[in-house]
Amino acid sequence: MSTITNYKKIPKDISSKDDLDFQYLKKIGIEYIESMGGGLWSDLNDHDPGVTFLEMLSYAISDLGARLEMPIEDILASKTDPQWTKQFYRAEEILPMCPVTELDYRKLFLDIPGIRNCWIQPYDQSIYVNCTDKTRSYDLAILTANYKEVKLQGLNCVIVDLEEGTGLEVVEPLIRELYNANRNLCEDLVEVKEVCQHPISICTKIELHRNADENLVHAQILDAIEAYFSSEIHRYSLKEMLDKGYRTDEIFEGPLLEKGFIDSVELGEAGIRSEVRLSDLVNIIMDIEGVKVIPEITMQDCHEHKDGTDWIICLKPSCKPILVPSGGFSVLLNEPGKGETKIPLLDCTLSSVFNYVKDVIPTPFDPITVQEIRDEIQVANELQNTLTSLDNRLTFSLGQYSDIGETTTIQNDFPETYGIGPYGLPASASGERRAKALQLKGYLLFFDQILASYFAHLDKVKDLFSFDNSTAPTYFTQAVKDLKGIDNLTNNYPQMDDVALSDALMSGLDDSVDRRNEVLDHLLARFAEQFSEYSFLMKQLYGIGADLAIIDSKEQFLQEYVEISGGRAKGMNCGFEQPYWDTDNISGAQKRIARLVGIKNYDRRFLYRSNVQINENSGVFTWTISTDGINPIIEGDGTTSSIDEALEQICFAVHLFFSVSIADIEAIDPATDINPITGLRIGGILITNPGVGDFYFKAVHYPALNSPIPVAISYNGTFATWEETKADLIAIINHIQTNFVEEGMFLVEHIMLRPEFDPPVGSTVDPFFPVCEDDCLDDCSLDPYSFRVSIVMPGIGPRFSNPDFREFMEKTIQTELPSHIIPKICWVGFRNGSEEADTCELSRFESSYHTFLEHKVGGLYDPAVNAELIDSLIHLNTIYPSGRLHDCKDADFSDSILLGRTNLGTTQ
Repeated sequence: MSTITNYKKIPKDISSKDDLDFQYLKKIGIEYIESMGGGLWSDLNDHDPGVTFLEMLSYAISDLGARLEMPIEDILASKTDPQWTKQFYRAEEILPMCPVTELDYRKLFLDIPGIRNCWIQPYDQSIYVNCTDKTRSYDLAILTANYKEVKLQGLNCVIVDLEEGTGLEVVEPLIRELYNANRNLCEDLVEVKEVCQHPISICTKIELHRNADENLVHAQILDAIEAYFSSEIHRYSLKEMLDKGYRTDEIFEGPLLEKGFIDSVELGEAGIRSEVRLSDLVNIIMDIEGVKVIPEITMQDCHEHKDGTDWIICLKPSCKPILVPSGGFSVLLNEPGKGETKIPLLDCTLSSVFNYVKDVIPTPFDPITVQEIRDEIQVANELQNTLTSLDNRLTFSLGQYSDIGETTTIQNDFPETYGIGPYGLPASASGERRAKALQLKGYLLFFDQILASYFAHLDKVKDLFSFDNSTAPTYFTQAVKDLKGIDNLTNNYPQMDDVALSDALMSGLDDSVDRRNEVLDHLLARFAEQFSEYSFLMKQLYGIGADLAIIDSKEQFLQEYVEISGGRAKGMNCGFEQPYWDTDNISGAQKRIARLVGIKNYDRRFLYRSNVQINENSGVFTWTISTDGINPIIEGDGTTSSIDEALEQICFAVHLFFSVSIADIEAIDPATDINPITGLRIGGILITNPGVGDFYFKAVHYPALNSPIPVAISYNGTFATWEETKADLIAIINHIQTNFVEEGMFLVEHIMLRPEFDPPVGSTVDPFFPVCEDDCLDDCSLDPYSFRVSIVMPGIGPRFSNPDFREFMEKTIQTELPSHIIPKICWVGFRNGSEEADTCELSRFESSYHTFLEHKVGGLYDPAVNAELIDSLIHLNTIYPSGRLHDCKDADFSDSILLGRTNLGTTQ
């Protein structure tokens, strides 16, 4: 197989640098002049005024080119933000992420003081399913013969190796707090326990070199053996990690630590040792400087008391070896699987013996001196770790603000004989001479303004490519402020207001919505993200009114990208006394999905209590939309005879207000724009003014040409002035486009619904998921807990009741959830006032979920609460918009149910 070595790449620098070459610009300009007017203009020498103009323009262009070549940090710097934080996230913000893997969690816990090493292992817990009477239990003894065993997945046990003097009761709350704040979706921490100890004695005779310090050698041997028995975790500074050859993204991978960086390769090798080899100990001792030879060495297992030498000692699971000191000791060990219960395992009567000789002369060590040396080594290591923690952030050059957009008129650089500079013409100049100079100044002002616009755009790059620029203008200019006599050349030229000048000169060119979308697409592409499908669908639903919503969704996504990217696999924090309702304490997947589909408010809250109110009186349905569920802002125009008609009106009203631009409303001149007979139509909003005052507007649906159907009106009715009308209309449009939501999402992790392993005494409630008929035929269905979630969403609202949007939402959920997690998606619920509202499944689910979380974060367990939530989940049924069955021959599919594309009758 041949290797292709001839490949192409995109160069980073494609600039020709021609804009920096004054002579080149002048030469090209003269060539252009010759091609355009060479037959009439032949004197192109330096004394010619036209060439002088060309030189001035070439100089200005070279100035602009020089500023474009400035370091990017200087271009983006501002007086208030030299670190350009509006355009870029720092490495320690964007590169780390919440822990996902075992190594990530180990790094996280190693930042806790007192933990020497730690490991995470699966917690072994089985559920037994009786396939005869369809029951589940943790206790195999109470089941009959026909059963199947299911091992729960996602449950974890943390094993810690503590520093001397640190107790498990100190670190366990810290571990649980950190774990809950960084918990993987569909996983839970069941147990924290201390690693048990397996004592081993070593007896050896070691020959030293004549100049070796026996006390130092013995201290180093003890430290080396201890590091071998319980792998020591080294900390590194940023520079040390770079020197090891790691890239920046590799260094910051995983959680951001406070005590320096940990090499993932080294950490992976520092597992719980399963055996101790005598040959390893020989190699370790021989590596110590000063050791000459080891004539004798034996190793014995304190548990076995065997005579002779053990070449390999196998360790008990989750135990670490420890060196028996001289004189032996009595050991209290943790027995695996029994938590913190310490039992006397064995009195170790063996002792470790280290004899040193130089040639044949015995050389005893001094235990006190050895301990002092070890203490000094420990202090030096702690100091090194402290210094390492100070160098754990990537630094970069700060930008130097230089007012890069500053401009000056080119007219001040012309020779004085032209009379257009700051000194003007002499007092003796004639009126005709002054008129010609003024005419030339007006001609050159055109070029001045173009150059001023270029410099203004360069200055605004830092704002244009920021995450929170909203719909601010994307074309800019600035006033030419140092031109003498500019008042004689212009009318209404705002020299001190660049915003007003930009609006006057550039507003006709600036499609700020489209250009802002393009800029945001560029910023999203930096992170390999895109909103194309969402944008297309929103355009289908709301037309041009979706533009502002799309921009807002992209900006929110970028502004929160650190959290919704780094925390995308994180579950909610179930720690004690954490907020659980009316809170953003939800899973990272929910936050990311919400921002990808444009959900404004992803807080966990009651969604059944909609801000849309539908009322029924004697078969007549009326509706209102409010900002807070109390104070209406719009209401239905007229009455409807069914709940479906009312829902249709609401969807039309939201669509019509969504489709109107606030800028178009603000630009209305009521005296000239509003026809006293036909009114003024802006999108789907009809504004009328039949007399003096009495302004009135309503949302109108046009199903056919010139046949409007009123949909909604302002709740305030008529207005005496246009300013009152405009303010109310803009408030409604703002609310509909940015704040109006009947949208939200609940994500229930089934692993959190598992019954306690030791349920309360006397409990008669069975809080397990019920066993269905087909479960025992399919092993995958036997376990409803491991890596399964239920996603519950209201099936109401203009978007959530739309089949196309539902399909997009479900696709996004399946794409963004971790691949090993299986979701069950339900669209449930009805609005207040609807016929079905009294038996609303969404209301029941919200109530039971609220109670469950209240108990969960409060550290309580009530089987009845679990059972109620499980029962509400399994009885959820997706609601669908009304429609008609069609075959593929029909042309109109607007309200059709197409066979094979609709999951009727299922909630899976």
